[in-house]
Amino acid sequence: MSYANRSDSNGLPLFRGLDTSSETPFPNASSAIQAGQTNNGEYSITNSLNGAFAFFDVTPGNGVFTLQLPPSSFAAPNDSNSFPANQSKVWADIGSITDTNAADSAPDQWVFAFEKNADGVMEYKAYDRGLYEQYRVDLAANGTATLPAALASGTYQAGKSIEANGMTVTLKGTPNENDVILVDRVATSSTSKLSVFQVLDQAITAITTQTKDQPGALEHGVAVALAQIGTAIRRVSTVRATAGDLLNQADRKADALQTRSDLMETQRSSAEDIDMVAALSQLKTQQTAVSAALQSYASIQKLSLFDYIR
Repeated sequence: MSYANRSDSNGLPLFRGLDTSSETPFPNASSAIQAGQTNNGEYSITNSLNGAFAFFDVTPGNGVFTLQLPPSSFAAPNDSNSFPANQSKVWADIGSITDTNAADSAPDQWVFAFEKNADGVMEYKAYDRGLYEQYRVDLAANGTATLPAALASGTYQAGKSIEANGMTVTLKGTPNENDVILVDRVATSSTSKLSVFQVLDQAITAITTQTKDQPGALEHGVAVALAQIGTAIRRVSTVRATAGDLLNQADRKADALQTRSDLMETQRSSAEDIDMVAALSQLKTQQTAVSAALQSYASIQKLSLFDYIR
């Protein structure tokens, strides 16, 4: 935060936007960093960039889904916390969207569950979160329950990419039966956008939080943190690239203005430093030439075609 609020040589915050006061711009408040101003035009270049885009508009996860371990201590407040911590070390990367139509039609909350088949082989299955929660509640209460239909399934292999609900994700570690990974849609989460500072806070939390009761949390937290820090850096880099383009425009306009200034100075010098005697003589000569040309043209105009030919 102190780096973000550092001042320039005039004692004003570097990222104050159009605010000329000495108030620090972060954290963002009603009087803090401004979003920007009117775009540059033919004769002007904006002197402020979109600070909100650079610092307060980081999309969590892969932009569509976030993956968390239970209990969802790193998830949004409205997400489910009904799952206990996993019993073994299993985690995932943030995934990537490969089929937007399938991702759009997926449930807003779903889950990867790990189960062994009849041959004792570990499998992963994707379920609707609400249906799978109800299954576990019924199983705990009655000792028996019917699993909901799986949205995707396959044999689990650590480090192998799998596809489910339009998302490709890599699952890692050695899960036990009933371990889960929670998946939430970003758009329906209460934290659909993060600031750069929230991203860093989450990274710090993932590294410093005790993980003995939550196997795989450190690995998963670091993977998510690195991905989201990368997203934040790219957004800042985009704004820096825009600033570079504006500086190039300023250089081009400065060169054009300098060329125009040099031309005008040449013309002014020619007007002020002229030899009056030579100029008057040249003017008189040019006037005589013009007069002779006009008289010749007038004489020719008076002749008919026959007179002209003769």
